[in-house]
Amino acid sequence: MVPSTWDDGFALSLENEDIDSRGGATWSQRIEGPFRANLTNWQLHVRVKAIDVERFSTSRGAFISVRGTPLRNERAMGINFITSSGLLELSGTFDWIFVRLQLPQFAQDLESLTIFFVMEEGVRGQLIFDDVRIEPAGTGL
Repeated sequence: MVPSTWDDGFALSLENEDIDSRGGATWSQRIEGPFRANLTNWQLHVRVKAIDVERFSTSRGAFISVRGTPLRNERAMGINFITSSGLLELSGTFDWIFVRLQLPQFAQDLESLTIFFVMEEGVRGQLIFDDVRIEPAGTGL
């Protein structure tokens, strides 16, 4: 049981105790369109808590990504994709923090959005995510 100051009973927890395991831990949620609003100047809002998160490899570690389909290039970068990898260090131990990830200007023909919470292989510890929302910039906490 993880003590929490932000506990509504519906938090997502990714945990890996074995750094030698293949594949790490990933959770994703796909949101199907069509979207009523133009997704320009929107943000992903999420609360994050870390417990003894350590990286033992050259992997990207732990991160959050949002991908829209269709993708605009084979590397899944640029239009319709954003990641916190390299921008936000999800490591160590910390109590609840609030994270905002500015979404890119998605293409007009956006079919779906997928949110990924990732601990790549070579990462040990526990990450807890709660209160996940996608909202226009300037709203939320």
